[in-house]
Order: sequence, then C-alpha cells, then structure tokens
Amino acid sequence: MSSQVAVQGVACSTPAAVLPQPTFRNAVAIVASGTSVGQCIQIVAMPLVAKLYGPTEFGVLAVIVAVVGIIQVIAALRYDAAVLIAPSDEVERDLLIVCLCCIAAVTALTGIGAWAYMTYPIFGLQVPAHSLLYIPLCVGAIGLYNTFHSAAVRRQDLVAIARTRMWQGGSTVGLQLAGAALAHPSAGLLIAYLGGQCTGVLSLARKVFSGPAPAISWSRIRATALQFSDYPTISAGSGLLNIASLHVPGLALASFFGLEVAAWFSLGQRILMLPLTFVGLAVAQVYNGRAAIMAREDTAALKTLFVKTSRGLFITGCLTIIPVACLAPYAVNIAMGPAWAEAAVYIVVLSPALIAQFVVSPVSGTLAIKRRLGRQAALDAVRHVA
Repeated sequence: MSSQVAVQGVACSTPAAVLPQPTFRNAVAIVASGTSVGQCIQIVAMPLVAKLYGPTEFGVLAVIVAVVGIIQVIAALRYDAAVLIAPSDEVERDLLIVCLCCIAAVTALTGIGAWAYMTYPIFGLQVPAHSLLYIPLCVGAIGLYNTFHSAAVRRQDLVAIARTRMWQGGSTVGLQLAGAALAHPSAGLLIAYLGGQCTGVLSLARKVFSGPAPAISWSRIRATALQFSDYPTISAGSGLLNIASLHVPGLALASFFGLEVAAWFSLGQRILMLPLTFVGLAVAQVYNGRAAIMAREDTAALKTLFVKTSRGLFITGCLTIIPVACLAPYAVNIAMGPAWAEAAVYIVVLSPALIAQFVVSPVSGTLAIKRRLGRQAALDAVRHVA
C-alpha cells in the first residue's frame, strides 16, 4: 500500500496516516460549521417559506422526500459505504465506477416505477402526477452526492464537505423563494429539494477525480465488485429496514389522513432533527473517517472512540432536544402561524425517539466499517420491528 503524500490533488492511499489530522473535536467543528450555516439559512427563511407555501404543498414535498429517502439508500447498492474503507486509491476508484453504474441502473428503474405508479396508482397517495417525476432525479442526485461524499470522508477532506453543506442550504432557500411563483406551488418546493441535493456533487467529484486518470480495467472493477459483494447482498437490505422506520410513518399518514397531516408530522420531525443535522451528521462524518482507520490499525482505540462518542451524543441530545420539545407549542405557533400549530403535538410525541436516533445514528456505521454486515442486518431488523 502506497504511503506517498498526495501531489496535484491525487490523494494518498492512507491519507490519515500520512497527513496531520485535526483532533476529533476540531474535525467535528469544521464540518458542523458548514452544516450550521446551511441549516441556519433554512431556519431563518422557514417562517417566510411557510407563508408562501401551505401545509398541502409541504405535504406533497413530505411524500416525495419520504419515497426518495427510502430508495436513495440503495441507489449505489451500498457500494458507497464500501468506498469509505477502500484500502487503496485504486480500489476506491474502482468502487466509484461500480457506484456510478449502480446509480444509473437504480435511477432508471425508479423512473420506470414512477411512470407505472402514475398509470396505476395503488397506495392512495394524493400527490400531483408531475411530482412523481422528481423521484428518480432526486434518487440519482443523492446517490451521486453520497458516493463522492464517502470518498471525501475517506480522504478527510472536511473543508470540502463543510463547503457543500453551506451551498446546499443557500441554494435550497433561494429556489424555494423563486419557485413560489410557479403555476404548481408544490413544484417550487420540489425543484428546491432537487437543486439542494445536486449542489456540491460537481465540486466533490472534481476533487475525487482530479489528477491523471488510471486506465480502466473492467475485469479489475468486476473483481472489486465481487470482493465487496456483501454490501449489496447484506447491507442493502439492512439499510432499507433502517431508513424505512424513519419514512414509512409519514407515508402512512399521507395515505390515510391526507397531505396536511403528513406536513405537520414532517415539520415536527424536521425541527427535532435539527440537532442531528447540526451536530450528529458532523460527528458521523468525522467518526466514520477515524473509525475506518482504527478498524485496520487499532481496534482497542475504535472501542474507546465508540464509547466516548456515544456518551457525548446522549448528553448533547438530551440538552438540545428536550428544550426544543418544551418550547415547540409556543414557538411553532408564533413563527409559522396557526395553520402549523398541530406540528407541535408531533414534536412532543416524537422527542424520545429522536433522542435515541441522535445517539445511535452517527455511530451506526461501526459494524459496517468492521464488515460485520450480518450483525448490522440483524440489529436493523430488530430495530425496525420494535
């Protein structure tokens, strides 16, 4: 395995072992700063956006986001998770090509499925037909972002990750404000969601594919895909179970009680997930990068990192989510208006579950990093049933 330092944008094979790395807290702060700026832009604009769009339009968005959220987990058939633990740049490049092929196939199949549902609706989701066309586009965009994001995490390119989070927040709000004038109001929210997901893909891709491109060997790529075949065969199913528990309730509410109820649920879920978005994602990105190195070099240090990170997440989650749940009944009505008052009920009810998710989600990739995917699948199945 090469240990040569990167030259002209080509990352080294073991970047964290060669380049000086910031401390865990500093690394989290770097990523969280970009995420915080992006999310703050959306939070400040939320009252204005809520006046431009009603609960029904947000209900349409909630349904599309839920469907996309489930499918995007397998957009790359979980090979994007394997990119994180690639032992060399050559293997990483081969896995990226595998991911791109999988994303193209899954996006095409999703498009066929969306067209079929437009022709033969079976679940009673009361969404405009045009909104279904955004599903394959969003699945493809998120699949690409997740793939290149994994490569950036592997290389510990934290500044690039933070920068894309800022761009995503700003572009989403800008498109939401501009899209309010469209003939179909829900289209403005959907275009903003798609645009936000696309932002950052090109910048991360340029960093990943910078430098001279090695010759493509399809036989080597096929061998690499087989080497990591436990990700599509085992991890894909467990990933679907894991994410379904988050999104299926919203789809069920939209199907049985209408789009407004789905919008209230979605807003309550989104407000409670702000700590996870601000801190949890930053912790996860730094934790996964460090854990991937420790899994190869120092398993005892990985255990210590897991325990300390989980303990810190629990304390942070309680200190942030509980006050949010207590203030929600007053803040939502003042900031969003009486049309959104019901969302406060969902915030209070969902808060215990979101504290648990805040603790578990950032460190949930530990078993996948150690390639104990069978145990990961069993845990996800138990959690889904519970």
